[in-house]
Amino acid sequence: MLVLRDETELKETTEAGGLEALRPAWEALWHAVEDSTPFQFPGWLIPWWRHLGQGKLQCLSFWQGEQLCGLAPFYIYTRPADGKRQLLLLGSGNSDYLDILVRPGHEPFVLNHLGAWLAASQDRWDLAEFFQLRPSSPLRRLPLSRLSCEFSEDVALQDCCPALALPAAPQDHWDFFQKPCFTKLDYYWRRAARTCTVQIQSSDLESLEMSLDALIHFEETRWSQRGLQSVLNDPATQRFHRVACYNFCAAGLLRVYTLHLDSRIVAVFYGFHHRTHTYFYLAGFDVEFSKVSPGKLILAHAIERAVREGATVFDFLRGREAYKYEWGAEDTPAFRRALWVKNREVGYEHSPSGHQTRCL
Repeated sequence: MLVLRDETELKETTEAGGLEALRPAWEALWHAVEDSTPFQFPGWLIPWWRHLGQGKLQCLSFWQGEQLCGLAPFYIYTRPADGKRQLLLLGSGNSDYLDILVRPGHEPFVLNHLGAWLAASQDRWDLAEFFQLRPSSPLRRLPLSRLSCEFSEDVALQDCCPALALPAAPQDHWDFFQKPCFTKLDYYWRRAARTCTVQIQSSDLESLEMSLDALIHFEETRWSQRGLQSVLNDPATQRFHRVACYNFCAAGLLRVYTLHLDSRIVAVFYGFHHRTHTYFYLAGFDVEFSKVSPGKLILAHAIERAVREGATVFDFLRGREAYKYEWGAEDTPAFRRALWVKNREVGYEHSPSGHQTRCL
């Protein structure tokens, strides 16, 4: 623990058990930050570290008294190819919209103290790479001019995240759902209903395991037919998602929908809802039923539910797949910021795990 000049305490957490001890204060901070995302939620990042994290945990927490004012969930990963040490955010690779968390009104001193820590700890790491930063990211605003040693930096567009603006007022719902992308699905719905009972269900704690099993099966089957591996192929990744889903479900943030033809699950939507945003993380469907477009049917349902829940944005997350724009989504940028001490030789390499969005 380090006591700073303005009576802020900076604590470093280096063990997984320490993350669990932080969880209550971390979750309270996450709720206090207006633009926090599901990918900064402790119920996502703690299991991510336990099941997918590699390297040395280096989580920084900034306290004033008993109040957690800022959290920088870092870890240090040593690249096997060249031995370079990367300072990364937990969740790097298969998460979208990563960042530090800063309680409203505390950003100046948290960023100043974080910058001082980066300067003081630069012998521990060679390259700090912060991925999937939104335009409003505090890490994008981290000032370098006040640091005690000279840093070089590179800020670049990393991804485009298509997002669909949803109607805010009930009187606008009718026009929104009369768009061709919705009305053309009526044909597939009627076609499926001619031969079987069509039903869409929301997964709860009791049905979640079955829904995830179906999603994993759909993904593995679909991509193995193309000679590729699903992003859910790895057992550790599956364990991570199961734990994270149960955490989100318990917090009321999970949105998993299943499309049933008679009693058979033929499509699964996996996403999150927080405040005014619904996030589409992954979906899969049974290729045997492709003629009725089960993936598009369940995605239309997820968008409709988002509207009914009062969301103003349906975020498709990273990836510029054509189907996202068919629904009317428009690009929002996500950035990568890299920092290193001047005159120190560094290179770029993506972090160890990856997430890809799948076409429907």
